[in-house]
Amino acid sequence: MLRKFLTLLLLFTGAIAFPQLNTGTLLEEMTDMVRLAEYPSPGFETTQFSSYDRRSVAPDQPGWFGNADGFGGEPIPGFEEVLQEPGEDGVGKYLICDVAGPGAVVRLWTARITGNLEVFIDGEEPALYSGPAQEFFYNTYDAIAGTEGVYNQEAIFWQNTAGYYPIPFEKRLRLVWEGKLKELHFYHVQVRKYSPGTQIRSFSKDDLKSFSKEISGVQNILTDPMGAIPPEGEKTVLSALVDPGSSQPLGIIKGEKAITTLSVRIRGVDMDRLLRQNILKIRFDGASSAQVQSPVGDFFGAAPGINPYHSLPFSVLPDGTMICRFFMPFRDSVNLEIENLGGSPAHVYAEVH
Repeated sequence: MLRKFLTLLLLFTGAIAFPQLNTGTLLEEMTDMVRLAEYPSPGFETTQFSSYDRRSVAPDQPGWFGNADGFGGEPIPGFEEVLQEPGEDGVGKYLICDVAGPGAVVRLWTARITGNLEVFIDGEEPALYSGPAQEFFYNTYDAIAGTEGVYNQEAIFWQNTAGYYPIPFEKRLRLVWEGKLKELHFYHVQVRKYSPGTQIRSFSKDDLKSFSKEISGVQNILTDPMGAIPPEGEKTVLSALVDPGSSQPLGIIKGEKAITTLSVRIRGVDMDRLLRQNILKIRFDGASSAQVQSPVGDFFGAAPGINPYHSLPFSVLPDGTMICRFFMPFRDSVNLEIENLGGSPAHVYAEVH
């Protein structure tokens, strides 16, 4: 009781600091599977600023299906505000976003954007970044670093024209685009807005060096999740022969535990049909209906057939092994079952850690 009282006293007097969010913690969060099973703390809401067609207001209003969202020459400029009207050369200044902190940029996207961009953190001058908009959206950390370092890993932080380079800010984020409205300017800026009072260390250029370990760690995990995240915890091996039109339990695991890795293989005739017609059901803590209910191949992202790939939550191997790394906690028990809706038997093998 005395220890609890002293801890509370220290918290209220500020002698114990609350955890601080920064570039490093946001990077580590990108590969923390356990966090996905918990309510975020501190809490946040996510908002997006984009070049959507400003005529698209409501389904019952004209322009709902408008698609002038960055091609250039749209009837209404696709920005939050016109800061400077275009001059004789057609160049003007436009506000992409102005967000009060605490917060963090967590996603950027563009199909193509011309012109220049200025990025201001906490209202400080000079700008964190001032240069070609395309470079910032595609190679964010490289663009900020300039010639001092190379941080870009297109297969890691930048995928399919979207970039996931966290940029936290304590007080304010402001993005200003300078360019010609007749030219391409597609953009998304996805921002987390944290609860008031959240302690955040604003991004600075020095973060690219001071958090180089975290950058490398995320790169290693996302590049090779199989090697970087070995199965953790006690292993339970399950198997069943599931006849057509029947359901067969794979097994029950009891206790206050969590699934950290689930691996499944199916053998039989016509893999395309087996993966689609056999349903994986996972029931936690005696629930009346399964919380997971999906064709096996669809659950692991393999169907139709076995299509090998690696990602952080899922891997599919050439030998047909399908792996899930989503963290799935349970209080009392977990029950795994296969229902065969097809016309041929399915031999099912599973490993649960």
